[in-house]
Amino acid sequence: MDDFTRRLNLQTFENNINYKFSEIFLLDEALTHASFSHEHKKNYDYERMELLGDSLLGFIVIDYMYKNYRHMSEGEISKIKSIVVSEPVLARASAGIGVPDFIQVGRGEELNGGRAKQSILADVFEAIVGAIYLDSKKIEPPYEFVIHSINPEIIKFTGGDSDGTNYKSLLQEHSLKMYGVKPEYKLVKTLGPEHDKTFVISVEITEVAFGQGIAKVRKEAEQQAARSAYNAITSLGSAPPRPVPPQPQA
Repeated sequence: MDDFTRRLNLQTFENNINYKFSEIFLLDEALTHASFSHEHKKNYDYERMELLGDSLLGFIVIDYMYKNYRHMSEGEISKIKSIVVSEPVLARASAGIGVPDFIQVGRGEELNGGRAKQSILADVFEAIVGAIYLDSKKIEPPYEFVIHSINPEIIKFTGGDSDGTNYKSLLQEHSLKMYGVKPEYKLVKTLGPEHDKTFVISVEITEVAFGQGIAKVRKEAEQQAARSAYNAITSLGSAPPRPVPPQPQA
């Protein structure tokens, strides 16, 4: 593949991850296996970038769960984090963004089915996280990429609302009883391209944010936010402050 064709390939892949690189060579590096580099006498592959991405990935998942699953203990968060950054989960996320069609592998690795190997796909996902961070020089772009890609796995392993509980109803009942106001759900932002949006929703009681949810469907994101807020308030005994009435002017 010549350089021009490879660049077009990388630009297509940028659409898959909803991030446009300023330095496209970083993405090329993240999608290059050592076998290809050795075969074509390149001086780069994804291994160093994968190391950086691995550390960033762990931080992002812990940070996200710490902020959005307040009812969970350190042990629970640690256990779920180890699952969602595991090789099978990252390999699925990598396949979901089309990595097998864009990774460069050597002929021997190609014959050995390298494009479909879980270990390689997982490594490349981490390398992409590192590449986005290096290119953007900010944590927000890789953060959005990671959460958009693996939040369905987080929901799966945290149980989501699989027990059938309507947390919006529970939260509203609790809020009206204790504070006389209904919770307010606000759109924080959307992630991903127009045709594949993910909604980030915050829920507030008396203008205090108590939970956040993220999902492909807005109502599901609201349920997650309500679940997070309800568990935080009831399990930890925390409560939003009562609003302060306006003082009459002299």
